[in-house]
Order: sequence, then C-alpha cells, then structure tokens
Amino acid sequence: RGYEKSKDKQCFVRKLDWYNAEEVRDSKRMINPNLIIASAVVYYKEDVIPLIQTLEILLDPESTAGTSGDVVEEPVEALLFLPEFREAMPFFREKLEEMVNTHAGWNLKLDRVRLLLDDNEEGGLPAVQEENQTDFLRVSIKNG
Repeated sequence: RGYEKSKDKQCFVRKLDWYNAEEVRDSKRMINPNLIIASAVVYYKEDVIPLIQTLEILLDPESTAGTSGDVVEEPVEALLFLPEFREAMPFFREKLEEMVNTHAGWNLKLDRVRLLLDDNEEGGLPAVQEENQTDFLRVSIKNG
C-alpha cells in the first residue's frame, strides 16, 4: 500500500495511557486509525498486559464506532519495532499470540529487521557501520 496524498488523509501522534482503557477507546473513536506505529514499547513485564489490551482496543473493529455510532470496517494494522533483548519480550510474544488467536481473521507476522541508528549530530546520513546498526523484532498485526 503506497502513500496517497489526500485532503481526507491525516496523521496523528498521540500518547496513550495503557492503564486507562477508556482514554484509549476515546482516542480510537476520535481518530479511527488504520495504521498504528510503535517502537521500543516493551520494557517491563507488568506493562505487557495493559499494552496488549491497548492494542486489542485499537485493532478491534467493534471499538471503531465514531460519534455517529457506526462501526467502520476498514482494516487496521499495528506495526511495532521492538528490541529483542528486553526481559519482557518472551511474555509479550506469548500474550500477543494469545490475543491474535482469539480473533478470527487477525494475522500476526514476526520478523527481524536491522535498523540504522542516526546519532549523527551534524545531520546527513549516518555511516553504515556495525556499531550504528541494531536488530529489532518487527511485529505486524492486521485485523482483516
């Protein structure tokens, strides 16, 4: 899917409190996203369940009812980039797979990507050297 320039397309950046499901639902109703992007959001095991619940709210078509109350059936994708070395990652992967498996038609894809870190204070492109690269787990969850 390519980027389509349109007056109807908007991009929002929003901080969500994973421990406040009602706030997450309100944000979902206001924005009605079709793509959710997150990076390095798994740190502590105690935050995994609230994060999974937040993802489920954002991906669930039943929670996309806008102010009119209509359910929008447009597919939603969550794309996460996560460092694999975090202690909570095995628990996160387990709970993520459980969540996806409870929803018919949802798909989960996991793969590794090498990202280039930009720590160049002078601007421009960073040098492509081993110390400027790190491996991340790319997680793609689609609800349709």
